[in-house]
Amino acid sequence: MKNTIIILMMLACVIAFAQSDISSFIGSPSDALPIGMDVRAFSMGNCIAANSQGAASMLRNPSGIGWIEKGQFSFTGALDIMGSHGFEEDVYEDLGYEEYSSKSQIFPKISGIGFATPIPVNAPFKLVGGLGWGKFFDFSGKSKTTWEAKASDQEYEATSVVSGGFHILNPTIAACFADNYVVGVSYGFAMMSNNSGKIEGEYKNPDSDSESEFKSDLSGSIMQLSGQAKFMDRIKVGFSFAPAFEIEYKDPEVENDPGGEIEYDDIEYEFPAYMAIGAAYDFTEDITVTAEYQNRPYDDTEVENTDIGVENGSSFRVGFEYRGPIALRAGFFTDKLAVEAEPGEDEPASGMGITGGIGVAVGPIGLDIGAFYQSAKWEQTVSGKDEEYKSDLIGVAATAVYEIDLF
Repeated sequence: MKNTIIILMMLACVIAFAQSDISSFIGSPSDALPIGMDVRAFSMGNCIAANSQGAASMLRNPSGIGWIEKGQFSFTGALDIMGSHGFEEDVYEDLGYEEYSSKSQIFPKISGIGFATPIPVNAPFKLVGGLGWGKFFDFSGKSKTTWEAKASDQEYEATSVVSGGFHILNPTIAACFADNYVVGVSYGFAMMSNNSGKIEGEYKNPDSDSESEFKSDLSGSIMQLSGQAKFMDRIKVGFSFAPAFEIEYKDPEVENDPGGEIEYDDIEYEFPAYMAIGAAYDFTEDITVTAEYQNRPYDDTEVENTDIGVENGSSFRVGFEYRGPIALRAGFFTDKLAVEAEPGEDEPASGMGITGGIGVAVGPIGLDIGAFYQSAKWEQTVSGKDEEYKSDLIGVAATAVYEIDLF
């Protein structure tokens, strides 16, 4: 157990790069959707490249603030609702366990806060500046695991809670040309960024308790470049690009009760450049469809100068929006995870999911609410046999926006 937590946290960070967000944690795959701050895009399969706009877009697509006409404050929160992860029941029975259960629990979180506003300039373009703070990688979540041992009549119950992630303060600047083209750049650096995990376990028959706690600060920075363009009044294309960057776990330590404290050396993660490219098409004034490709450059992802041993993968996402009195949205995505699909193979495991949401606006106040269901599976070796491991998660998120005319 002493080494298990730090290893799992390391794996969590690697998987986080793939999906940019981790809402599940120990013993389960990552959340395959980066909620960021833009719940409108999140509700449409998280198509961020050609579908992001406003202050809430800064964490994933800095060019999105280039479309705004007034100042905007945004606040985004999220909630993991329920989920499960593990093998089929007969796998645990073969290992001598009954009534095995490992489920995600309700867990609230703040995803991001942002402000953006047009800046008066004497130039042939509109200039917009912004500042956002939020979780670029989110490791937080809560899980409960229980089982009974058939041979010893022993029962076990454990609650696992992971907090924190890679939090960045994200100054952003964007320019809009001829009302049809926007470009943006942001530079996010770690602020109030840490990762901590705690497992509290309880045995019965006989009774005993155990506790393990992981703590570490995170450091690093990430630049993002993006652009969007409108053509023929109905077609919009866009991209988001992040050059290679590094993140470091500073002074990680694990404290076990019983067992004492273990300190580890700093752990460095090297992530290669990644990108998202997409397009959106307005079938009518009220209906938009969008699609997007994102790369997963696992071949060049390293932990302490060591490859993670998984091939490159791809993520494909599609989304839909109907803008009536209440905006209605839906999306679907596939993804590749930074976990091998089968033991000894380097092909990445697959994930998929669906999203949906609504949007309403009353005067200067707007509210976007989104929900998702995701699932993933891969094989792990158990008692000499390869068994299928499954995970799923259901959650919701919301972004509130307030507009104000500052200039």
